[in-house]
Amino acid sequence: MRLFTLAVVLGCGACADQCCFNDGDVISLQADTGHYLGRCNNCIWDEVYADSAFVHITEPWLGQWTVFNAGDGKIVLQADSGNFLARCNNCAPGASYPDEAFVHVDDWTASPWAQWTCVDVGEGKIALQADNGNFLARCKDCVNGAYSQAAFVHASGINDGSWVHWMIESDGQYLPNRCQMPTNAPCTDVPTTTPCANTSTPAPYTGAPTTALPYTDAPTTAPSTDLPIPAPYTNAPTTDSPYTDAPSTVPQTNVPVMTPATTLPATTRPVACGTCNNCFYAAGGNLCWDNWTESACTASDLYTWCGATTWTPTPAPSTTTPTATPGTDSPTTAPSSDYPVATDAPTTQPPLATPSPTTSASQPTSVTPATTSPTTIAPTTVAPPTAAPTTAAPTIVATTTAVPTTAAPATMAPTTLTPTTAAATTIVPTTGSPGPYLCTQPRVRKAWASLSEAEKTTYKDAIAVAMDVGLYQRFLTMHADRMDNMQAHGTCGFMYWHRQYLIGFENMLRSLKPEFACITIPYFDYVNDNTKYMARSCNDMASCSPILNELGSAADGASTTVDVMGYSQTSRCDSTYPLNHFNPNEGTSGALGCVPRGDWTTTYFPSEVSFTSIKQALMEDPNVVAVNRAIETQPHNNIHATLGGIMDNAYTSPADPIFFSHHSMVDALNAIYFKCRVAPLGYSDQQKQSSALGFEGCSVHGESAITAMSAITMRVIVGGTPVNVHDDPSVSPFFKDVPNEYYKLIDNTDLGPNSYSFELSGLVGDLYTKCGAAGLQSQGRLRGLNDVPAYTSGRVENYVVSLQNASHVAKYNGWRTAITSATQSLGWTPAVTETEINKMVVAYYHYCLPGGVHDLSPQDKKMWRVDSVSKQVLGKLLDGSDPIQVPGWQALNAQHFDCSVQPAM
Repeated sequence: MRLFTLAVVLGCGACADQCCFNDGDVISLQADTGHYLGRCNNCIWDEVYADSAFVHITEPWLGQWTVFNAGDGKIVLQADSGNFLARCNNCAPGASYPDEAFVHVDDWTASPWAQWTCVDVGEGKIALQADNGNFLARCKDCVNGAYSQAAFVHASGINDGSWVHWMIESDGQYLPNRCQMPTNAPCTDVPTTTPCANTSTPAPYTGAPTTALPYTDAPTTAPSTDLPIPAPYTNAPTTDSPYTDAPSTVPQTNVPVMTPATTLPATTRPVACGTCNNCFYAAGGNLCWDNWTESACTASDLYTWCGATTWTPTPAPSTTTPTATPGTDSPTTAPSSDYPVATDAPTTQPPLATPSPTTSASQPTSVTPATTSPTTIAPTTVAPPTAAPTTAAPTIVATTTAVPTTAAPATMAPTTLTPTTAAATTIVPTTGSPGPYLCTQPRVRKAWASLSEAEKTTYKDAIAVAMDVGLYQRFLTMHADRMDNMQAHGTCGFMYWHRQYLIGFENMLRSLKPEFACITIPYFDYVNDNTKYMARSCNDMASCSPILNELGSAADGASTTVDVMGYSQTSRCDSTYPLNHFNPNEGTSGALGCVPRGDWTTTYFPSEVSFTSIKQALMEDPNVVAVNRAIETQPHNNIHATLGGIMDNAYTSPADPIFFSHHSMVDALNAIYFKCRVAPLGYSDQQKQSSALGFEGCSVHGESAITAMSAITMRVIVGGTPVNVHDDPSVSPFFKDVPNEYYKLIDNTDLGPNSYSFELSGLVGDLYTKCGAAGLQSQGRLRGLNDVPAYTSGRVENYVVSLQNASHVAKYNGWRTAITSATQSLGWTPAVTETEINKMVVAYYHYCLPGGVHDLSPQDKKMWRVDSVSKQVLGKLLDGSDPIQVPGWQALNAQHFDCSVQPAM
């Protein structure tokens, strides 16, 4: 990739105090770490200025800024939101460097703090001097949170260190005609190796906007221990930015704010590449991006330059009055009780006064760059906000800031498929995928309850079509094959076998029709639904879980005995759409037209799916094998057994579409485990294969071995003969490019063209964000980072949004807060506290909830190879061998859950 030239091309050398840009140039700023400066959308929860600047982007086209000349050698940098990069005065009070860079100014003409004196420091690099005389610089670990590299205005000069210098890249190519002489800044010929004196005088310091960010707990420059910090990007030796002691006093300033701004000309929308199939031009250049594979159109290189014969760029915006396009980001997170909220930062009045300059941090000490060999592990635990699922016309959004919405994607409108009760015709599976069809959305799995009605309808339509064409049944045979099933259950490969299985199923659904191209498998969030049950805002699984009533029904269908692939099942048979399209026997005339299910109006949640039980399984077990076993035997097996019907069969349970949403939830729990316990370790490829937390081998029920490099056994039964899914033409397209070695499936965001992310919320989102600190009131407050969908090196990342109608979560959290407050004075560790909370959950189930603590039947214990953990805990409570140790626990249960029974234990 070539650097954008800064040299003046008409009789002028590379003058060190001038930077030459055309108005409308789109550039990227690369720090000395190799990462790029980007806008982090709404990353500071509940604050007046939520969009801060981080050095967290790994590809230049994901962190782009539009340049406008402000005169006198100054430039302004506009983000994709329409706002401008600016110095935010004293926005981190009490921190070592209180002046942070935010993307919060909407009118640069009235905001000197948004105007940067651009200094050419040679070798294609620039420095940006703010109105107070300091320079924009990378600051390592200067804020708590998931992104350790932030942009502060704390460097005193261009020679402070490499963290002050920013490499310029523009469209990945050299375009000399995009450089021109600044109007008000004559340039003098100076040799490129000799720095020129800065002839521009910084504008008088007028006081940048002030707002209090959540640094109320005596923040320092040390990284937080509550959220894992990703391993630093070290493809080149990194020189850390300096640290100084936090000032003892924090200067205060008046709060000037921006006058309303007019709108810039609309930026050019990406259009289809003239020579690439299913590809669009990425915004701001000729990058041809394949939306199906989420990679460049050719495999030979990351970029391919398609012929732009059908693309006419919009003329550059006027240089007279460049003002900001109103931001289009919608809020992604509701106010969190864990973080203080700034309440008084006026945003509509001009500056009231010109305050005195703030006290600068002490002169930093130079740090010698590290000389150790750099690693190549990129951070994977957080999501730079980039992709934008919206209802707009399909485009590729190659920015750093888009916000997810709850509206249906444009490509997921409901089809005209009409539910029928007629028997299906003879099934003739397709011999290959008619797709892939174009999808311009990030590949994000959401909770069923978070889907729009249109998205729910589209998903049900896709299930019906898959059943009609026979591909649904082909996937049923994969799970029913005994050899497959033995490797998929009761082994260290449980989570990863099913991950590959779900990706293939999802790809199949996406291939059926253009309107299904963006479908992902919605997950059954029984952690959130169980919390409703505990808060007694609902009475049973049917009334607590919308998916059980909407993907089929919770109680319809007469009891009958049916045969599914040789397994006899007696239960109600639900013919609610789309289940009326189900035919268990491929290739026969006539469909069963229903799916065997339990009566979910008289079914209750097992305590094994409670937040506490799942948190213990994910965060406390010592290795990945133990975590695998805990997730499989507790939430997974108990949901199967509790729902009953065909779901209570370890082989044929995929006959019910609820199966795929259940396993999508299991997969989300696996994503949380990886983010919290594996990704922060920065494992090399070799370490992933052999570490206790990455992947550990095992045997298939005492027989064949599973190693990290073992190929997954997954076979489809065709005409009674098992065939490897990669060899059968009817299903092989759906597994194309899906990793087939176990250890390569441990990270859902690192699966090449099949990468995907999760949208998480409520207690599951809290678990993803805070990991082991989730649900513990005793943990200190952190500066919150709000994750949104992102393209990072061509892949999406998991993110967290607010949960709607969350009164049950507030009630549950209030109960946990009271418990942890009581245990703090006792000096208990978090692990001990969680164990005691789990006992209280079991006691609450036993004495206060309608389902009580129920044991599994002998048949279920044999089928799923599991005992009821909660029943064992209850037995020890009742016989006194392991009583609850929390003082006054009965009163706490009664106070927060209105449980009148207070047994003495």
